[in-house]
Amino acid sequence: MSTVGIILISAASAIGVAAIIYGLIRKSSRVSWLGWQVLPLFALTFLLDVIPLPAGMPSFWITAGVFLGALGLDLLLGGLIRSRVMKCEQPSKNLVRWSRVSGAVCALMNAVLLVGVLAGVALSVCYVLPTVPGFLAPVYASPVWRFLSKHIYDLFVITACFLFVRMGLRVGFVRAIYTLLMFALTFASFFGAILLATRVKVFAGWGTALAGKIKFVGPAAASVLGHGLFAFLFFAVLFAVVMLFGWLLHKGLRRMLDCRALGMISAILLFLIFLAVFLAVMCALYYGVYFLIARDAQPTVTLAAKYAERLFTSSPLSAAFYNYNPLLLFLR
Repeated sequence: MSTVGIILISAASAIGVAAIIYGLIRKSSRVSWLGWQVLPLFALTFLLDVIPLPAGMPSFWITAGVFLGALGLDLLLGGLIRSRVMKCEQPSKNLVRWSRVSGAVCALMNAVLLVGVLAGVALSVCYVLPTVPGFLAPVYASPVWRFLSKHIYDLFVITACFLFVRMGLRVGFVRAIYTLLMFALTFASFFGAILLATRVKVFAGWGTALAGKIKFVGPAAASVLGHGLFAFLFFAVLFAVVMLFGWLLHKGLRRMLDCRALGMISAILLFLIFLAVFLAVMCALYYGVYFLIARDAQPTVTLAAKYAERLFTSSPLSAAFYNYNPLLLFLR
């Protein structure tokens, strides 16, 4: 066996053992179920090899609709099962043992998924290039790769989409608005403090007076220090007010979200928004590649775009979104 093979096997074994130990300690209730939730979605993409899709734009909407339904069902089942597990406050010893074993399996599946996604993307990118590294030639010649090469990029697309929309589902629309509001108020406090210290005559005069008493640096640096000190003090006061307002608002939002119906509506709304954003970004990226190839402007750029097209169309789900992208209507 080659040195590279020995290193890869050793690294994989170390990651696997670490994941199993982590899962045994944390138990299934506190370990992510990402691997078990993503892999069934990935398995569904194999149906695109045998189910013919209608030509034209309906293929995009059918594929996106089925994917949305499967993704929503997957997240719903995962959430229901996890909530059921978390409600068990005093589990028996056998249930605790089972939770540790299943936690180890979940952690191992997560590690396999992470390695599979990273390795799959790297191998897919190298595969579409005109020349591939010599040490990867045995991998590309294997029957395993000949099968996986037709699907592996979909694993990356599904995993990225799942993580993105799950974040929206967990945060919820109300909490997202609250977070954005607090960031906006913090930035407003920062710039407001600077304006108070430099534009308001009374406060600007204070900074000028303080700068006149600073003798150990030049006039310009003294002006910056004098006005900067007052800007910092103003920001501290404004930021304290923002934090007090945020604390009071957070208490009110927690009481509101304790209502299960409102919490679910908030979570589902941001889930749909995040899903729409993900699909829009992916379609825009695919449109950009298609546009560069269609315009054939610069040979180097066009060649790079053709390599990207080979990558995007190497797997059936990604290929459906690329070939039947609704944004392509702008090029016709």
